[in-house]
Amino acid sequence: MQWTPKQGGHRCLRANIHIETLPEALRIGRNLQVIESEAERTRWQIPFHLGNPEAERMPVALEIGGENLDGLVAHMIVGPRMIQPGEQIWLNPGEEVDAQLLVRARTADAIASVHTIEAFINRRFLDGIQIEIHRPAMIARVSEQVKLVADESLVIVR
Repeated sequence: MQWTPKQGGHRCLRANIHIETLPEALRIGRNLQVIESEAERTRWQIPFHLGNPEAERMPVALEIGGENLDGLVAHMIVGPRMIQPGEQIWLNPGEEVDAQLLVRARTADAIASVHTIEAFINRRFLDGIQIEIHRPAMIARVSEQVKLVADESLVIVR
């Protein structure tokens, strides 16, 4: 099943998948941020929270991925500093910190990208967010120029 939101914004998607051979349904989820951007925009900041749900201090690692990322550069910031994909962020039990994905366009072409950020503890998936950016192509603004040819007559209508 495929679903596309009709307008931009944040969605928290949850689904139950029922499989005959399993005693209980699989409950899965994904946070989704859809950005409908104006053509002139080239930078986006997407805030999110990163937390440690465990009962002891643990390293949380973030991985970034996606589709149609040509012409885009993305960086992750956790707390006050920029981090690299896979870098471990040590969090106390139940601790939650502010984080953000910074995306910059290096193209004037239309953008229809999907970024994913997924959090792991000891390679075990915790949660993730999917960011979709939709932007039309930038249109170069060309000033209108009127060229008059010497032998061409000019008619003014009032």
